[in-house]
Amino acid sequence: MDLNAKFSPKGRVEAWLFTIFLIIGLIAFAIFEFNYVGRFYPNVFIGSQYVGGLTFAEVLEKLQQDDQLLSAKGISIEVQTKNGPRAIKLPRFAQGLTSDSVVEYFSADNWQKVLFESYAYGRTGSISSRFWDHLKSQMIWHKFPLPVVLQESAVNSLLDRELGLILTEPEPARFVNTKSGVQINAEKIGEEVDRKHLIGKIEESLQEFGAQTISVEAQPISHELTARKLQPFLENAKKVKQNMAIRLTYNGYRWNISGTTLFGWLIPKTKGLGINPAELKNFLNKNIAPYIENPPQNSRFAMNGGKLAEIAPGKSGDSINLPEIELSIDGLIKTAAKGPTIIPIPIIVAQPKITKETIAQFQIKELIANAKTNMSGSSADRRHNIKNGISKLNGVLIAPGEEFSAVRAIGTTTEENGFVKEFVIKEDKSVKELGGGLCQVSTTLFRLALASGLPITERQAHRYVVGYYGPGLDATIYGPYPDLRFINDTGHYLLVQGRVEGDNVMLEFYGQKDGRSSFISEPELSEEKPAPDTKYAISADLPFGTQQCSETPRKGVTAEVTYKVAYPSGETKEQVFKSVYQPWQKICLIGTNKQLTVTR
Repeated sequence: MDLNAKFSPKGRVEAWLFTIFLIIGLIAFAIFEFNYVGRFYPNVFIGSQYVGGLTFAEVLEKLQQDDQLLSAKGISIEVQTKNGPRAIKLPRFAQGLTSDSVVEYFSADNWQKVLFESYAYGRTGSISSRFWDHLKSQMIWHKFPLPVVLQESAVNSLLDRELGLILTEPEPARFVNTKSGVQINAEKIGEEVDRKHLIGKIEESLQEFGAQTISVEAQPISHELTARKLQPFLENAKKVKQNMAIRLTYNGYRWNISGTTLFGWLIPKTKGLGINPAELKNFLNKNIAPYIENPPQNSRFAMNGGKLAEIAPGKSGDSINLPEIELSIDGLIKTAAKGPTIIPIPIIVAQPKITKETIAQFQIKELIANAKTNMSGSSADRRHNIKNGISKLNGVLIAPGEEFSAVRAIGTTTEENGFVKEFVIKEDKSVKELGGGLCQVSTTLFRLALASGLPITERQAHRYVVGYYGPGLDATIYGPYPDLRFINDTGHYLLVQGRVEGDNVMLEFYGQKDGRSSFISEPELSEEKPAPDTKYAISADLPFGTQQCSETPRKGVTAEVTYKVAYPSGETKEQVFKSVYQPWQKICLIGTNKQLTVTR
C-alpha cells in the first residue's frame, strides 16, 4: 500500500467526506428511527390499506373494527340488471340447524400475524440490513397480503342461488308440438354476470378488509342453441315424435320411453340430431338406477385369534353404462324407425378396491385403532352427506411417511360428488346450501388419528361446540381450508375402513403396530359465555304452521387438550390443541308453505 497516497491531501479529503457522509447517514437514520418509534414505516400496506406512519395501536384498533364489521355485515354485491339494481349479501358464514352445519364463505382469522410481520419490517436484522430496508421504504411499496381464504365452491353455490332469483335465464330454441304440428320456438335473450370477474372483485374487497360494497353489471347473453341450428333437423324431429318408441330391458324388466318423451330430449350434435345426455341421466337415475345399480363393497376385516381375518368378502358392483345407451338411442334417431325398439341396458361391473389380496400385498396385519361418533337426531340430508363422506374414506390406503389430507381424500363438496344441500339461515330465512355432515366425518377421523398416536399437522375446531363430541376434540373441514391433516409415521401402510351402522359413524385403521401409545387429557375449560336467546326464521320448505328446531343451545367456551405420544424408543412428543367456541343459539324454522302437507 502506498502510505503517501493514503495520507496525501486528496486522500485525507476523501476520508473526511466519507466520515461526514457516514455521520450524516447515521444522524438521518437516528432521526428516521425517532420519528417512527412505535409507528409503521412509510409505504407499508396491510392488504390494500396504507398503514405507514400510523401507530401499532391505531392499526390494531382499525383492523379489529374492520374484522367485526366484516363479520356483522359481510360483503354487499350490487348487480345492475335490466330490471334495475338488485342486492346480494355475501355473509362470512351461514348457520345451520346443527352446530357443525356452518357454511363458511370466507375467513380472515390470522390477520394478527400479518399485523406483527408488517410492523417488524425494518426492525429486525443487522443495522446495515435495517438501514437498507429504511432506504427502500422511501421508494418502494411493501405490501403484506391478508391471509383471506375464499371458499369458492360455497360462494359459487350462493351466487348460483341468488343470481338465479334476479337474472333472466337465456332459453334455448326448442322443438314444440302445436295444433299446427311440430315447430321451432326461437331462443330467448337472458342475462349473466361474469363470475370470474365477480370472484376477483370479492377477493380484492376482502384485502380492503371491513364491510365493502361491490358493483357489477349483468350482460345480455344468448343461448348457444339457436333456431337456426335446429332448422335443418325439423323433419327428423317430426318423425321421432310420430314413429319412435324405445324399450329398455334388464333381467326381464322393461322401461318404455315414448316418442313424445324422446322428442322433448332432442338437441343437435356434431353428427346430427341426438338426445340431451342430462335428460337421459335424469330419467335413468329416477326410474331405473335404484333397481339396478349398487356400489362395489370392500372386504371387511376383524381380529380373530390374534390375526386379521376377512369376515365379509368384497363384492363387485353394477352401474349403468350411460354413454353406450346414449350412443344407441342417437343411432336410432337418425332413421327414426317405427318402434318400439328394444335396447338391453348395458352394465359396467366394478370390482372392490380392498380384498384379502390387498391386505397381503401391503402387509396389513392388525387393527391399529378405531373411533366412533353418534349422529342420532340428524336430518336425512345430513345423514346422506355423512354416509357419502365415509364412503370416500373407506378403502383409502395411506403410504408410509405420507401426509394425509381429509379434504383431498373426500373431494369437493358438490352435488356432482354425491353431496346434498340442507338448511342454513340467511337473513332470518332458511335456504338450502351444500355442507353439513362432513364435519362429523372429520371429527371421527381426528379421534382415530389421536387414538393411533399419529402426529397432527393441521386441525381447526368448529365455531361452536358440536353435539356428538364435547369441546376440544372436534375437527372441521371445508376445502381447501380448513383441512384435517396428519402423517403416517408408522413405517407401514395404513388402511382406512369406514361404515355407518344405525346412528353410529365408525372409522378404523389397519396396519402394523409399532408399540407406541397415546394419551389424551380431559379438556380444560375456561372463559364460558352464555348462549343467546332462541332465533326464529321463516321457511318456505316446511308446511304452514309447522316448526322445526335445531339442537339445544350451548355456551361458548375455550378448551385446551393435551395430546401425548410415547414411542418404544422412550421418546415422548406432545401437542396442545386450543379451541375457542362461540355461544350456539337454538334456531327454529317456522313453515309458511300452504301447499305442503304435514307428514306424520
